[in-house]
Amino acid sequence: MINLTRIKECVYGINEDGLKKREIFSARLAHLVGEDDLGAVKTGEHVHYGNIKINTDTCTLCLSCVGACNVRALTAHPEDNTLRFNPSICTNCTYCEVICPEPDCLTVIKDEINLNPDYFKQNVMAHDDIFECVECGTPFATVKSVEKIANMMKPIFGDDELRIKTLYCCADCKPKIMLQAHMDERKGK
Repeated sequence: MINLTRIKECVYGINEDGLKKREIFSARLAHLVGEDDLGAVKTGEHVHYGNIKINTDTCTLCLSCVGACNVRALTAHPEDNTLRFNPSICTNCTYCEVICPEPDCLTVIKDEINLNPDYFKQNVMAHDDIFECVECGTPFATVKSVEKIANMMKPIFGDDELRIKTLYCCADCKPKIMLQAHMDERKGK
């Protein structure tokens, strides 16, 4: 009988339970890189890895990119209102870049593996605070998204304070205050 032992450097097998092939390769490469920074390597014609850049000033955390990511490289984290990205499992499909509604917000860096520890873990790419309804206090959107919509709509609403107020209200309160204003107007208040 032959007694086989695992070589220390070969931590991950070919068919690890619960991991996809890209994740296994990422885990192997992360193990080899360790804590070193070995620079960037261009990937080939048939194997695509990459990274993304997000302009945190324009990202409203709409999470369209998370929905478009077919490998869960981009993930939303409601516990701290962050958008995170693990470049080591990104396939460079560019769906996230195409779907992003904000101009010049998300850019895909194609066909590049960065051989450093951060490349193999989830990195916080964007963060925002949660906005609470001015009427009832219910959290309903990010601060940046509410401000963006308000800045777009205020010129259209002009001096109509009630309509401007609705921009800062949740979906439940917005129709309530509009209906109440309509009823008050009909009663002559």
